[in-house]
Amino acid sequence: MWGVLTFWRKKKPSLRFQLIYTHGGETFVGVTGEDLMATIPITDEIVLSFNAYDSGDNLAQIDGVPTWQISDPNIADLLPAPDGLTCIARPKNVTGSCEITVTADADLTAGAQLITSPVWLLEVAAGQAVRLEIIPGEQRPKTA
Repeated sequence: MWGVLTFWRKKKPSLRFQLIYTHGGETFVGVTGEDLMATIPITDEIVLSFNAYDSGDNLAQIDGVPTWQISDPNIADLLPAPDGLTCIARPKNVTGSCEITVTADADLTAGAQLITSPVWLLEVAAGQAVRLEIIPGEQRPKTA
């Protein structure tokens, strides 16, 4: 079941996932449960970040640089920060949807235990209209 993302203006809740959305000079931060989804126009981008939790729901550390994955690179580019703790999802000039996940190493020793976030769905919608096009219909005799 997918959650619906709700934006809260200039509020930073401390839940599992955080979404920072900038539009028209306004910054919004929103969160929802473990399954996330957002719809944005092709003219915007989203900064994603994450928190790691232990089995007791306490904040936990990760080892190394997390990796971000996208199901359809034709919809958006992922631009992770050098430390991997945040990632910009930048839509291309097409509409559609894709799934984004992040994977990190939970083992703080020399070993590795990779864990992956729940799927986060990005829906890219058309932006604001910038031009009009006249489409001629069928030619026909005049009506009375």
